[in-house]
Amino acid sequence: MTAIPTDSLCAESPRALWCALALTLALAGCTAAPPPTTESPRLRQDECLDEVKVDRLDQALERCDKVVRAFPLEARPLSDRFVIHTLRGEQARACQDIDKAAELLKATSNGNPSKDAGDPQLVTDIRVRQESCRDIPAAAAP
Repeated sequence: MTAIPTDSLCAESPRALWCALALTLALAGCTAAPPPTTESPRLRQDECLDEVKVDRLDQALERCDKVVRAFPLEARPLSDRFVIHTLRGEQARACQDIDKAAELLKATSNGNPSKDAGDPQLVTDIRVRQESCRDIPAAAAP
C-alpha cells in the first residue's frame, strides 16, 4: 500500500484545503428537505371537508378556516366552508362565504377569471348554494 504524503499538501496549499472544506460544506447544504410532518402539513385547497364528523364540527371549521386563509383567492375552500357553517346552523355565515366564492369565480384581483371558474361542478355547487341562500328569507315569510 502506498502512502500519500499529506504534510506537503498542508504546507504548500492551505488555500486548497479551505476551498475543499468550503465545497464540502456547500454540497452538504444541498440535501433534500424533509417531507412534511403531521406537525406542519401542507394544506390543499380541497381539504376542508376531509374527515368531517358531525360531533366534531368545531374542529372541521378550524381546519377549514386555515385552508381559507391559505387560499384567499380560491372559491373552493369558501364553498366547502359553506357546508360546515350550514351543518352548524350558521346560515348567515354560510351565505357570506358562498357569495364571496361566487365573486371569486367571476374575477381575481387582476381581472382575469379564476382558475376555479373552469370547474363545472364547483360552478354548479356555488350557484345552487347561492340560490338556497336566496330562498331562506322567502321561506321565513308568511
